Amino acid sequence: MKYIREFIKYLYYKIKLKKKKFFIQRGSKVKGALIEGGGHLGKNSNLSNSIIGYGTYFGFNCQLENSKIGKYCSFGSNIRVLRGNHPTRNYVSTSPAFHSSSLKKEGIYYKNYKEFSTLTKTENGFSVEIGNDVWIGDNVLIIGDITIGNGAIIGAGSVITKDISPYSVWGGGTC
Repeated sequence: MKYIREFIKYLYYKIKLKKKKFFIQRGSKVKGALIEGGGHLGKNSNLSNSIIGYGTYFGFNCQLENSKIGKYCSFGSNIRVLRGNHPTRNYVSTSPAFHSSSLKKEGIYYKNYKEFSTLTKTENGFSVEIGNDVWIGDNVLIIGDITIGNGAIIGAGSVITKDISPYSVWGGGTC
């Protein structure tokens, strides 16, 4: 039954997005995404809770969630957006005991969870915001709470941990 539901969702999105000329290849999943159309989602990629601008293309094995992506962006393959990050600046420890809602403890442990959950989002509520006409190469890892400006170019294999200004070029290593 679960597989039938997943297949029906897949067909629904495929039919709905075909009208917008946004093509989804086999093995890819789209959940709760607003897509303007005119683009392509490669094999085995996942988009969830995101806004995708017109004319944006994704390679295969891309994992993006809670992201706002502008128009005419080009993404390589194997790109991942990590939603959270350890709150090293605001807490004494990186242990989840101090910020995890699943522990449900009172006092110092659970008291600050709501404050922590706001640390992993940009101003507009997305974990990652990417401007228009951005090019991102293969195997890029983007840590949450990042803004990438319009026209930026990010080379293959980069790990993005800081905001990237518009029209700048970043390559390799940690940015």
